[in-house]
Amino acid sequence: MLSRHYAPTTRTYLTTDILGLLESFEGKKVGLLLFQNKLLTERDVLQVVLSEAGDLQEAAKELYAALHHLDENNLDVIIAERFPNEGLGKTLNDRLERATKVKY
Repeated sequence: MLSRHYAPTTRTYLTTDILGLLESFEGKKVGLLLFQNKLLTERDVLQVVLSEAGDLQEAAKELYAALHHLDENNLDVIIAERFPNEGLGKTLNDRLERATKVKY
């Protein structure tokens, strides 16, 4: 396996606490990479949901296209949500860890 896969040029964080991390980027253009649900927030942020059905297979298929989409939107920061850490979720988390520049 490669030590890194596609990595966005935009600074990217991987976290389980998206709202907490989002607060630290007040005044910045932020994109969210989310597994299943959009977040309710008063902030204007670009949100990409990988699988509204919560299907890890679908999320895996959409992952890199979503990262490219977010990376192409002239954002200051991308915040990626960790997947459930079981089965395919572990693999997706590993890929995101390789793609992210900062772990939170």
